[in-house]
Amino acid sequence: MKVFFQTLIITGIATAFALVIGTLGAWSIYKSVSPKLRSYFTNVTYLPLILPDIVIAIGMIILYVFFKFNFGYFTIILSHIIFNVPFVVFAILPKLLTFDKSLYDAGMDLGARQFQVFKRIVLPQLIPNLIIGALVCITMSLDDFTVSYFTSGNGVATLSVKIYSMTKRGISPKINALSTLLFAIIILISTITYIFKNKGEKNEKN
Repeated sequence: MKVFFQTLIITGIATAFALVIGTLGAWSIYKSVSPKLRSYFTNVTYLPLILPDIVIAIGMIILYVFFKFNFGYFTIILSHIIFNVPFVVFAILPKLLTFDKSLYDAGMDLGARQFQVFKRIVLPQLIPNLIIGALVCITMSLDDFTVSYFTSGNGVATLSVKIYSMTKRGISPKINALSTLLFAIIILISTITYIFKNKGEKNEKN
């Protein structure tokens, strides 16, 4: 249970930061003046999604060693933020690309600042996509093993890393319990994500 709550803390912090960074990233890509620039940043954002986990993990280790970071909570949370940001970007960007730009222009014409328009007009319409992005981040953080294993320090472990370390000492009922708990959480999150996705598609059609 200690590792379980430790995993929830890591997942929660990583998801919160990934949502903020991913939303700002999607907004920046959407606001890109040049279509070529937008295409470039979109393709760059795809990289963490198509690269193998082991490549991402090794790249992060090299980065942390270069900056002389101590491996622990900071490095594992930062790693989860990095590989979660693209999922948030691609959960929000399609909605922005179909966003009625006249609403944004009307807010600017009426004297509102760019941040006010984003907060009061754009952000409320992104809530379903933000929820989907958050649920995907939670699922990926709970499910991740490779990056967590290589970037965690002594005394810091997620459920997946803990289960792996326990299997070295033989199968026990504790492993079955932890695996069942992790599986149930991921199934629940996936179900909620599916519901919100269908709800969002129905709202767009209406």
